Amino acid sequence: MTNNRDLVLLLAIGLAAGVIPPGAALLRETPAEVKPFSQNVERGLARVVYFGGSGVAGEFWMDYGRPAWSDKLEAEMDKPENKRWRFGSDVWTSFESFLAMKAGSVSIPAGYYYAVLDHPAKDKWNLVLLDQKDIRAKKMDAFTASQTSGGIVISLTAGAGDVADRLTIKLNVEEAKPKDVTLEIAFGKRRLTAPLKVDV
Repeated sequence: MTNNRDLVLLLAIGLAAGVIPPGAALLRETPAEVKPFSQNVERGLARVVYFGGSGVAGEFWMDYGRPAWSDKLEAEMDKPENKRWRFGSDVWTSFESFLAMKAGSVSIPAGYYYAVLDHPAKDKWNLVLLDQKDIRAKKMDAFTASQTSGGIVISLTAGAGDVADRLTIKLNVEEAKPKDVTLEIAFGKRRLTAPLKVDV
């Protein structure tokens, strides 16, 4: 029977000779089987671009999946569970900006974020921006949104509006006040908003 010392010796001889002896297979990890899942879907986009001088002075946008509204979702969203929710559908909803901005007293540095919703209490909602580098490093998919922590927390004001049959995000800005942008999220009967002050 080959002991560990002999196995290491066989491996060393094989590597020196440019071949891997059969016993070396015991030291290799067998990769887990991977199964692909393919998606080809349409997504929504909300964007603000600032033009100035000879080109673009800055821009920011949100890219998101648009799940359909249902009575089941209505019942789920009525339950404040003090947890984070997947925001949108399919891959992460993203928030990317070339510009720094503020939401009230909360600073949002220019950068690339993944977004989730936080529902700590009745009629209390927050948008949370997560560092995409951390999410990538952990290989987390958007369905694990409830397992995330940290991030930039933006308080949302809850209101009512016309029923939106699919998730819709808008970034509303008036030409007369280019630095003042209103983030608006509409889904079912809910309308969630947050004022943004853009440094441009």
